[in-house]
Amino acid sequence: MVILDHFSRHTRLPIKIDNVIGFILEAGFVDSILLHPVEDDDPAETPGVLLRRKRKVPYAVGHMADIAYPARLPPYWQRLICAKELLHLESDEGQWVRTKETVSRLITGIVLPMSAAIELAKINVEVGIDHSGILLALALLFPRDARDELRPLYDTVLSDEQISALAEIPSQFIPLIMSDAWGGVLDQLCPA
Repeated sequence: MVILDHFSRHTRLPIKIDNVIGFILEAGFVDSILLHPVEDDDPAETPGVLLRRKRKVPYAVGHMADIAYPARLPPYWQRLICAKELLHLESDEGQWVRTKETVSRLITGIVLPMSAAIELAKINVEVGIDHSGILLALALLFPRDARDELRPLYDTVLSDEQISALAEIPSQFIPLIMSDAWGGVLDQLCPA
């Protein structure tokens, strides 16, 4: 994926959602992107929704994307959900399905940490099932080169919570991201 390739070389964390949006707009995947925090009583009602539409007014031609995300979730989970939805904008449906199948094949041996799976299930069954989308979002928000720099410090100097704070992603995913198996997945997703 072009987005993952572009951000994989970044070593400065966190990857800002605004920078991802800027890249998507510059690449021309859509012409505008709006993020909408949704104030549901239950965050499971809106786990992350992407709506693509075409402008139909004569003076504004182009494709728009609206992403709704639950405002009541912690900020790191909001970022992860927004990143997951933003990745859908890169490809047309045929390419996305192929990419998800490839990712699913790569992650067959990877099991989400139980704490992360529980949190995903709390948000929404569909998000919990969409492991490949979440894993792609993690690859975006915690790029390969940043991981390579931090990995020697993992467990000896930096804890899961400290790395989570640097990357602004949920701490439940840090053991997975720092594992040997995740390195192999990143090598396939974002070849050096």
